[in-house]
Amino acid sequence: VALWNGPLSALACSPQPLIYEMYSFGVLPLLIALVMSINSLFASNIGTTLGAARIIFNLSREKSAPAIFSKVNKSHEPVIATIFVGSITGLVTALSVIFLGINTAFADISAITGILWLSGRIIDGFGVPVFYYRIGQLGLVSAIIPLIATGLNLWGVTESISVPDIASIVILTSTMAVLIGWYLIKGRKGNPGSLVVDDNNEVIPIDEYLKKLKEKSVTT
Repeated sequence: VALWNGPLSALACSPQPLIYEMYSFGVLPLLIALVMSINSLFASNIGTTLGAARIIFNLSREKSAPAIFSKVNKSHEPVIATIFVGSITGLVTALSVIFLGINTAFADISAITGILWLSGRIIDGFGVPVFYYRIGQLGLVSAIIPLIATGLNLWGVTESISVPDIASIVILTSTMAVLIGWYLIKGRKGNPGSLVVDDNNEVIPIDEYLKKLKEKSVTT
């Protein structure tokens, strides 16, 4: 946005605004921008893939996902869960590009993932005051700041929602169907969210962790 020298309406319609602007500075700045962009996307993809894989891995340990996802290699890494998440990502990407084309697929998936990401932050925002309440440390600041952040994320969701097309409806419906199916078949039979990692990097029940935090808050 800072580099764009045209009207903002033109920025919204430009498919590659960064490349367009950096090209005007020369080949070397353009190459630097491309390398940095690819590196940023690569790092983001690794972060989301590993994070999603470890969520599935932990759900498996809590008996809320198939046991195969709790298997680890010699380095204690959840390889099967990671491969599963990567495969789903690749499959969704390939099918979207094949049936929708690159531009439409990018727009639809970006909008949907943005909405889902913001929705997760909204849940986190509501969860923070609840967490502080459970450990006896709920105060004015610890309640207001998460609620403000939640309000901003809600605004972001409303701004991200556009008129859905058939592809968006199919993707969202499929995602919700998978989540509901997982909960009915496996999720509700386990104990999702019952395990956490403490300050010593050890896996313990969440009730035990909350008890430790309460005791710590009393002593301090």
